[in-house]
Amino acid sequence: MIEPRRPVTIIVLCWNRWALTARCLQTLRANTDLSDVEVIAVDNGSSDATPAELAALSWVRVIRNERNLGFVRGNNVGIRAADPASDVLLLNNDIEIPEPGWLDRLRRSAHASADVGVVGCRLVLPDGRLLHAGTVILPETCWGQQIGALEPDVGQYAVDRDVQGVVFACAYLRREAITKVGLLSEDYESYFEDTDYCLRVRQAGLRVVYCGGTTLVHAQHGSTQAEGEGEPRIAGTPLSLGDAQHGSTQAEAEGGAPPVEGADTSGRSVEAAGTRQREKGGPSAFSALNNPGAEDSATQTSQTFEQIFGRSRRTFRKHWAKELEQAYQHRLAWQSILNFPTGYAMSSRALLRELDQQGVRMGYRYVYGPRTPFPVAESPDTGDYVLNVIAGRGIGLRPRVSVVYGQGDVFRRSRGRYKIGYTMLEVDGFPESWVAQANALDEVWVPTRFNVEGFEGSGLRRPVKIMPLGVDTDHFHPGIRAHRHPDGDFVFLANFEWGERKAPEMLLEVFNRTFRRDEPVVLVCKTINRDGAVNVEQRIRALRLRAAGGRIGFIHNREFAYCEIGALYRSADCFVSAGRGEGWDMPLLEAMACGLPTIATDWGAHRDFAHDDIGYPLAIRGTVPATNVRCPYYEGFSWADPDAEHLAVLLRRVFEQRDEAAEKGRRAAVEVAARWSWRAAAERIRERLVEIGA
Repeated sequence: MIEPRRPVTIIVLCWNRWALTARCLQTLRANTDLSDVEVIAVDNGSSDATPAELAALSWVRVIRNERNLGFVRGNNVGIRAADPASDVLLLNNDIEIPEPGWLDRLRRSAHASADVGVVGCRLVLPDGRLLHAGTVILPETCWGQQIGALEPDVGQYAVDRDVQGVVFACAYLRREAITKVGLLSEDYESYFEDTDYCLRVRQAGLRVVYCGGTTLVHAQHGSTQAEGEGEPRIAGTPLSLGDAQHGSTQAEAEGGAPPVEGADTSGRSVEAAGTRQREKGGPSAFSALNNPGAEDSATQTSQTFEQIFGRSRRTFRKHWAKELEQAYQHRLAWQSILNFPTGYAMSSRALLRELDQQGVRMGYRYVYGPRTPFPVAESPDTGDYVLNVIAGRGIGLRPRVSVVYGQGDVFRRSRGRYKIGYTMLEVDGFPESWVAQANALDEVWVPTRFNVEGFEGSGLRRPVKIMPLGVDTDHFHPGIRAHRHPDGDFVFLANFEWGERKAPEMLLEVFNRTFRRDEPVVLVCKTINRDGAVNVEQRIRALRLRAAGGRIGFIHNREFAYCEIGALYRSADCFVSAGRGEGWDMPLLEAMACGLPTIATDWGAHRDFAHDDIGYPLAIRGTVPATNVRCPYYEGFSWADPDAEHLAVLLRRVFEQRDEAAEKGRRAAVEVAARWSWRAAAERIRERLVEIGA
């Protein structure tokens, strides 16, 4: 039996600024099925046109407070007045509703499971930036952060997921939650009441859910729009694959980087998901004078915003700092790298954040520096509030369990009583020095079966566990906004650092002879070169590619903001990773997560996640010695010899059988989201910590 939809009471708290409230109510009425909805406007003592204008709206029930009761008490007036059989939705009067169906989607998320208590949604600014995709708060600072805030909105964070909290600019409260935990806590004047409520709901055994399918505009923050900002931009210009430089390279941002191997970042900014987290409710937020629950102007003269915020924060700390600390079930010391443009750094940032959210209290210490293979100091500022807090914890002199996540030649720097080394390599074995240091540990982690075989074949005697890495399915999924080729050409995309391991010359030569210039197809290579001894442009010219052959464009040495890399993938039709070996291959996983069909060398790490049902494995002719490279770790080992003729066949097949290719891409996105997210990677690590008693 299908239960009828539960009615909803929408509460809009108002205090002056009638133009804002009018816009909110206009968009609410235009885009909401009000057949089972009551709208209550709580006028919090307005002195402008608000009382008279509200009185003229027959479809709105108006409750008039004689004075400004503040945000918390004003909303509680509305909750008390709501139909006790209804759910309640709190809606700021500075919210605009851009499209129909928003309330239905929120209600579906709220009733998808009996244990859901509170649901929030995506909030964006009028200038096209994301403002909110859930919140997180840590015990050390008790200062809430809005996830994803101020990133260009390209469609990230598009699916429902559990979160620690949501802002109450739009908050769907199920009646069960109200029954269990009551009203908003009047211990707070303004600020922190939403986080407090979410934590009380979670404490009561209910979940707080972020609804990625509903996006509302938080218009009040329009004043934060930076001059000149508009559509999502990459490297200073709107993203268009038609802008790729054809037949030459365009060097724009040459710069040094540490010679640290690992999961390829291929030209992304070091900032990672959620790094631009807004200080929720903090002094950088909008003034309390513009908050419908702020004190009236007479009180404001003596009680500044900082004082109100500070009192609420102290109240929150008193209630929750100990609870937040006790929520951690495990502790782990993480010795790695965070603030350089390397694969280890990017994946380390993701794992630290996800593990901490899963109840593992993470501490961090930089593993490189003086007397290491990479003696450069690391900046103490990660550019990320949450990671700065984690990094500030340190790890102590002798932590119970320590993971050294980096190259195997720094395993000796482990400080743990139980020592774990976590590494990867792109060839079929590991250097003797790495193995020697690994044999002094308690256990070793690697991301794929390929590296298990390589370590064991090189003499490792310690237990070795497969701990897969992941991919950020919030920023890489099929719903990310695309910028299609301006002429409608079919686009093959490759994203790599120029070097022998990536076999770039083979890819360029094969593509150039497989297609004709007049065919509607182009290969776009996003390339990075950090080796000052290599002139990429000269190497391309030396290939003597045919002018009448397939067209190739280059986006060279351009750094992309992390939140916009997904738009690059979504702007292509097929991703190609035809190199000689990978330790993980983050760009390939990101492209698969975005729903692209992929051509990937059938060797190394790829074999753990790339297969014929969801892509096009590229055959190899065998393995060859890893020579003519500047990386000393490869000496004496082998890597794949990709089959150039098979690559030509696959390129032509994907181009001509587009429906088949698109279906493989769709299946890839589903499988990657289900198996290879950072959440799944962190869960596997947490399970291992339970096994070893961390």
